[in-house]
Amino acid sequence: MPNNKIEDYKQYQNISILFVDDDKMAQKLMSKFLKEWNIYCASSGQEALETMEEKTYAVVLLDYQMPGMNGIELLRRIKKRHSMVQVIMITGSDELNTLIESLSHGADDFILKPVKKETLFKVLGNTCDKITRWTGVMKTLYKKKKERKQEEDALSKK
Repeated sequence: MPNNKIEDYKQYQNISILFVDDDKMAQKLMSKFLKEWNIYCASSGQEALETMEEKTYAVVLLDYQMPGMNGIELLRRIKKRHSMVQVIMITGSDELNTLIESLSHGADDFILKPVKKETLFKVLGNTCDKITRWTGVMKTLYKKKKERKQEEDALSKK
């Protein structure tokens, strides 16, 4: 996906994304960037957790620094409850420790603020490629398991 244009990512636009940031302007900007995608916004960690109990999200774009429950605490809770969800941390911090801490707690990728549309599309594209690949593998494994079960059932009836 060399051009990082919206057209390059149409195949992924059905993947649901939760954007968590207490900054309403950041929410508006992200919603504008991803207007063709299936995006939802939450203003706090608690709201994000509640939303994730009601709806399944494949990707969470998560602000590192928020009042109340910060990004790291929310990341931990998401990974504990929804381990397959891909979490992309977003931060304006220029500290290397922020990146290391995020990755060590399970972040799947990292974007620096200010978020550039091209960077966002590239990271989301890579993440969605991974989700698509994993989904294919899981379907194949499920199919093989079902076939083995059918074979075992057929043998046991003989």
